[in-house]
Amino acid sequence: MSNGDYHLKSQAGRWDASGQRWVTDNVTSPCIDTGDPDSPVAFEPYPNGGIINIGTYGGTTEASKSPSGIHAKYGGGTGSSDNPYLIYTALHMNTIGLHEDDFDKHFELMADIDLGGLGEKDFNIIGRSPTRFSGVFDGNGHTISNFSCVSTDIDYAAIFETVEGKDARIANLGMIDPVINVESNELDIPTDQDDPNAGAGYGNTAGALVSYLTFWASLSNCYVRGGSISGDLKVGGLVSYVEFGTVEGCYSTAEVSGKKEIGGLAGHNLWGEITDCHTNSNVTGEDYAGGLVGFNDDSKIENCSATGDVTGGSTVGGFVGHNRGEILSSHSTGQISGIYDVGGLAGRNGGTITNCYSTGSAAGQMYVGGLVGITNNRSMVENCRSTGEVTGVTRVGGLVGRSSGTIKNCYTTGETTGEGYVGGLAGILNDPTTIINCYSAGNVTGITQVGGLVGGGHYMADVFGSFWDIETGGQTTSFAGTGKATAEMQTAGTFLDAGWDFVDETENGANDIWWIIEGQDYPRLWWELAD
Repeated sequence: MSNGDYHLKSQAGRWDASGQRWVTDNVTSPCIDTGDPDSPVAFEPYPNGGIINIGTYGGTTEASKSPSGIHAKYGGGTGSSDNPYLIYTALHMNTIGLHEDDFDKHFELMADIDLGGLGEKDFNIIGRSPTRFSGVFDGNGHTISNFSCVSTDIDYAAIFETVEGKDARIANLGMIDPVINVESNELDIPTDQDDPNAGAGYGNTAGALVSYLTFWASLSNCYVRGGSISGDLKVGGLVSYVEFGTVEGCYSTAEVSGKKEIGGLAGHNLWGEITDCHTNSNVTGEDYAGGLVGFNDDSKIENCSATGDVTGGSTVGGFVGHNRGEILSSHSTGQISGIYDVGGLAGRNGGTITNCYSTGSAAGQMYVGGLVGITNNRSMVENCRSTGEVTGVTRVGGLVGRSSGTIKNCYTTGETTGEGYVGGLAGILNDPTTIINCYSAGNVTGITQVGGLVGGGHYMADVFGSFWDIETGGQTTSFAGTGKATAEMQTAGTFLDAGWDFVDETENGANDIWWIIEGQDYPRLWWELAD
């Protein structure tokens, strides 16, 4: 202490106020300065903004004070939309979760930060119940690396537990190599294929960035690169559970595993929207495992893709495990394997799938399809294609393993192999099923109930204007449909006579669904030209 000032002996260096930088020399650095009685207010620069040195009247001295405008917990700012709290360090980041009063404030990340110095349970999760995060966190293009959460005692594992409200938003943020493992190995989650919500409330959820995104909160331009996420129920590479939320322009490459509702991006999507997102994640789950989403429930997914491999027990899909919502203009390319209800795009479908495709292989035992394993009577699969190899035991189809509902304007070209009820397009048709304007050109191999287009089915099922190639398919019979030679299958007239809507014709409609290069290829979907 000298001249009324306090000094600290620095082992790491000091802050050079004039140069606005840290100087790493072994010096005694100023810590608290006395006020100057001749100068009522003086500004001192500091890396966290500014400190006001206030002199008192009457010639007395007073230590420097920080006014209310400078928030000592963070790196500056007031938390407003035009002056957000600034986050520079891991300490700043870990402080947010301690202050519930700040959960409705605005934050901006000012540098890449590394949380590797924290223990596996030391991070203060933001937005923990009962106070949820309803503010804005702008990553500003920066990253958070080495976030770790390893404990079976944490119900909702993520940087943010709950992000809630129409004004709540997390944007422009990357996560590098997070490690989350909250899976309870002894836990047995109830399963009911007819009730996807069976098991709700059991086990721990996990998502790298957000556990619960709800009530119109949004995630945009965020990503997870590398790392691993493991939990029990509703486990996602980016977010575990979306309910009335939106996710846009995000991606994940993390390895994801768990028991039920496991997705490369999100575990469960309920009444939410996911657009322009993609994953390249290997996903492993016991039930409802998908390359992008485990369970899409009354929700919309559009213009998304999944390219990783998916492995599971039941209801396993390259894109979604179970779809009960809407999937548009999306695709999957990974290798898919499970036991039953296995599909290249979706394991089960009770919603709509439009303008989608799958190119990866699908392998299982029962209800295995190149696009969808099994569909129910509310299902609509339209303007879709599957080109991957399909392998199973029974109810195996190049597009759908077991079909109810409607299949319209779809085709398959991949090889399909099984034992019983094996078809180039569908393994078996239940009542009600309607197939309109579809074809199969892939090889089909089986033992019993084998068909070039359909293996077998209910007598009430309807099939209109649909064909298979008897040469490439290797089958001369089918439960339904019409077999044609390859030359006929590559002639527009074959399909025009059956009422197919092609480009540059209006007699069969003006929607321009199909196009063909005659004599060289089979009909293709018009949207493929723009894909």
